[in-house]
Amino acid sequence: MLINLHSHLEGRVRPSTAAELSRDAGLPQPPGGWERAIRLDGPADLTSYLTKVAATYPLFRAPDAIARIAREAVEDGAAAGLDYLELRFGPATHTTTERGLEEVIAAAIEGITAGTASTGMPAGLVVAALRHHAETNEAVARAAARWAGRGVVGFDLAGDELLYPGLSVHANAFAIARAAGLGITCHAAEAGPASAAREAVQLLGATRIGHGAHLVDDPDELRWAADAGVVVEICPTSNWYTGAIANVRDHPANTFRDAGVRLALGDDNPMQTGTGLARSGPSWSTSWAGAGPSWPCSTGTVSRSPSSTRRPGPSSAPSSGERTTRGRRPRSRQGMLRGATTEHQLHVVVTPGEPTRRLINSTFSTLDGVIKRTRCGPGRDHRPRFTS
Repeated sequence: MLINLHSHLEGRVRPSTAAELSRDAGLPQPPGGWERAIRLDGPADLTSYLTKVAATYPLFRAPDAIARIAREAVEDGAAAGLDYLELRFGPATHTTTERGLEEVIAAAIEGITAGTASTGMPAGLVVAALRHHAETNEAVARAAARWAGRGVVGFDLAGDELLYPGLSVHANAFAIARAAGLGITCHAAEAGPASAAREAVQLLGATRIGHGAHLVDDPDELRWAADAGVVVEICPTSNWYTGAIANVRDHPANTFRDAGVRLALGDDNPMQTGTGLARSGPSWSTSWAGAGPSWPCSTGTVSRSPSSTRRPGPSSAPSSGERTTRGRRPRSRQGMLRGATTEHQLHVVVTPGEPTRRLINSTFSTLDGVIKRTRCGPGRDHRPRFTS
């Protein structure tokens, strides 16, 4: 089962759609075209990375454009083999004098709903407050709260952690989101220190941490994350582009695992990095450590436990032992993640997968529909059925 919980809508704009929307809006075409404008040239720092993401912001000015981008993001996720997708989206960046926060959120939900209807793949919206929008984030939280249960499933803090490291200024906004029953995640310890992850949990109520690569720099904070049951949403290729790690091969996934930290695999901004993990071939067979629920994030392939069952369709096979949802057996219990290019490979030694029910329990949305639903896409019959 492929579950993607860390993917930004602004980072999933098709270059062809960008070209069309910009022409319709009368915007100048960037030198070299939209693919060059969006795609990163190589690793730098978080500020440079976010500048590439921001190149798509002018395309989000019209509700129809927002809805189209969201619909296509869901369609692309379904085509890549995902079973569930949570899209992160910063609505405050896309408001105008004519359109407020709720209208912007409504447009994104309209697109997600249309994408779900056309593909059969469930999806939800995680509204992102932004670090540099401290003065408007309470309004963002109130708008997200009004859509809770109607497409919005979570609340996030994103933005430049290097330039805006403080979290206490956002505490009231997150209290509003928590009171509405939204799941809480936060980008932290990506560019900042390990202690930023603990602050996100204690000040904002986060139960998932986006990236968290620098948690491994402090053994005490790493142990705390494991003991607290924090789930770290790792995005290795993205972390390489932001300079959080020197090489995808050196990503601290194994250090997290050895410390007992629950992990989840993400693609973050796939158009900027040029990779979508679900379509990069054999991705990642992994287990999540600990007895509590975990939040499997993004496009990792989840290993099934021997007790899990799947009703085979015409193109699928029954699961057994460590056989994954893609029908591949990891060699010697070892999975492989392929990043932006095949030379970036991260090897993670894994154990037999925990029951799939445990892995999906901590998503921001109720996934009973995912467990029970039969999804038929073009040329495939995918019927996830789990008993664990």
